[in-house]
Amino acid sequence: MPRILLFNPYCELAIVKRSRFYTPPKLYKKLSVELAILMSWLCNEDDMLLFDNELDKSFLDHLNLLTGRPIQSISRKQLQTQKVPIDLILPWGESIEYLEEFKSNRYNLKHKQSWDPDFRTLYSRKTGYGMLSKLLELNYQSFIETNMIGRFISEKEQVISELKDVLSSNSNGVVLKLPYSASGRGLMKLQKPEMNSSIESWIASGLQSQESILVEPWLDKIMDFSILFEITSNNVKWLGGTAFSTHGTGQYDGAHLGDFINKIPSGLHESVDFLIQEYKKLLSKSEYARLHTGKIGVDCMVVKDEKGHLKIHPCVEINPRHTMGHVTLALKNHVVDSENSEWKIVTKHTIKDFHLFEEEMKEKYPMKIKENKLDKGFFPLVDVNLSTQYYAYLIAY
Repeated sequence: MPRILLFNPYCELAIVKRSRFYTPPKLYKKLSVELAILMSWLCNEDDMLLFDNELDKSFLDHLNLLTGRPIQSISRKQLQTQKVPIDLILPWGESIEYLEEFKSNRYNLKHKQSWDPDFRTLYSRKTGYGMLSKLLELNYQSFIETNMIGRFISEKEQVISELKDVLSSNSNGVVLKLPYSASGRGLMKLQKPEMNSSIESWIASGLQSQESILVEPWLDKIMDFSILFEITSNNVKWLGGTAFSTHGTGQYDGAHLGDFINKIPSGLHESVDFLIQEYKKLLSKSEYARLHTGKIGVDCMVVKDEKGHLKIHPCVEINPRHTMGHVTLALKNHVVDSENSEWKIVTKHTIKDFHLFEEEMKEKYPMKIKENKLDKGFFPLVDVNLSTQYYAYLIAY
């Protein structure tokens, strides 16, 4: 039976608002529309995308060059007349607002689900930090030391005092993180102890909406990587890993499609294997396994400590949902040579004219398809005619 895939990258924000009728900010609305087609790489053969805009036939034909099958979609209007079980709607991430939407009388859906309030805790950085603490208690030589992590603080003056203390002992700077954030947002990096009204306002607003702020030392990062799992009723399955990149602000901007371990310094390979096995054990006994069924991703880093030694930060955050890492693993199956392929998400901040960029890249890197896989060249992953803020592409060198 086909599933209906919903791209709701604002799920964390909906959860923190505790709103049954949540409306995402304008930027997230654009994100959810302009990158929704990325869910197509997570589709099974009979699945459909929940997509309210009409998908352009020529762009769908373009995607079919790699998928080898038509991409099907269904709109909310169509769902009003079709009897579809709500448990066949597969979201990017669980949240209360999509369940409330599809329980409304205007949709003719069966087997209506309800929201478990305990699930909210899984999206909090505090829960991930609990997992981090257990990993650091192992005193494993290649993991970071406890003085390289931060703490959650609930009073404004204490946040300011803590960030000044961190800045005085860490030349790289300090990063403030909201417990609930999405798509690399909800972060503020500081390199100087001076306060201003903008910083104080950010702290006050964060405490008011989320009750605490994580104050962390900004580490000397060498690279980001993710390790990806799937939780079922009786198992934690290891799916793979990815080496990814972010903007300076922490927002995801793409990934290498080859074996992620080849991007990690060779001296840490055994440590990554150890980390994966520990996560399988820890996750199986955790709140994640108790409350969540489906994909889950853990973001990690390779960093340098104050002595210049390479260390693994084993838990930057845990995402109990689909992630761009899962999209990366899917795209890997659609290229001939994954070691020489990558995919990217770009924004208007870096590319002013998406149409011009696409034409230039097509000319510079002509596309060559071999047996429904990208052999060489540039391959747009989104319809440029729908892209006003976000654009994504695949490239094989």
